[in-house]
Amino acid sequence: MKCYVMLSGRCWLSVDGVTDAVRLEQGDCFVLPRRFPFRLASDLNLPSVAASTIFPPARAGGMVTVNGGGSFSLVGAGFAVGGNHADKLLECCRPSCTFIWKRSGTPCAGRSSA
Repeated sequence: MKCYVMLSGRCWLSVDGVTDAVRLEQGDCFVLPRRFPFRLASDLNLPSVAASTIFPPARAGGMVTVNGGGSFSLVGAGFAVGGNHADKLLECCRPSCTFIWKRSGTPCAGRSSA
């Protein structure tokens, strides 16, 4: 699972298998409960770039700055779900399910494709 919080700026979140992209702004959060491709972009018409070409391998407490920083920043974490009932939890999350919490008033919006 991956979860992120937008600290500043705004961007688009596009997830494979989910029809509509979501505009994220400062204070918004999102959770990606499964490993499936997603994209964060200032402009969805720009070509995609693999994250591995930008970011170094993950390390505990690591921070990455790209192009000197700027007006966009987010904090994220990834974790594995294990144990006796992990499969039941993950079954509840369809392969293309994204949970988004909008700071602008909507307490929680779940998006998923059928």
